[in-house]
Amino acid sequence: IEATSLRLEKTAFDLLLAHQPSSIFISYRRKESSAFALLVLARLKAEGLDAFVDLALVPGDDWHADLMNKVKMRDYVVLLLAPASLESAVVHDEIKKAVETKSTVIPIWHNGFVYDSNYWKGKVPDEVDHLLKGTHAIRVLEESALAYNNAVVEMLN
Repeated sequence: IEATSLRLEKTAFDLLLAHQPSSIFISYRRKESSAFALLVLARLKAEGLDAFVDLALVPGDDWHADLMNKVKMRDYVVLLLAPASLESAVVHDEIKKAVETKSTVIPIWHNGFVYDSNYWKGKVPDEVDHLLKGTHAIRVLEESALAYNNAVVEMLN
């Protein structure tokens, strides 16, 4: 019995070691959400999660192909949306790639952003509109450190 018990304990321990942390891509528009993206990155890494933001791209590489590959490799995409975020074709591409690869997308609306499908219809790809109409979003309701922190806590829970 002792040998069996030892094998079971070792197997359980091996399973614990084999657990990979969730991998997360942070999608944002630099013009509006850089500071928030860095806060989210820091908090995710502090939780031991594998988070990526585009500042880690290698100079000289094909940045767009690298971004799409990073999205494809991630379990989750945290989508930081402010009023002009959806004007970015790169943000559209990141969302479309997340949908295509079946990543879980977690939208966080901030800086007064509210998604209005009627307004964005025809301005964003159909996949983006469909995702944003049908996905619960975390909302930062006021521009304060506490409100941003609360959004990050909600995302982590």
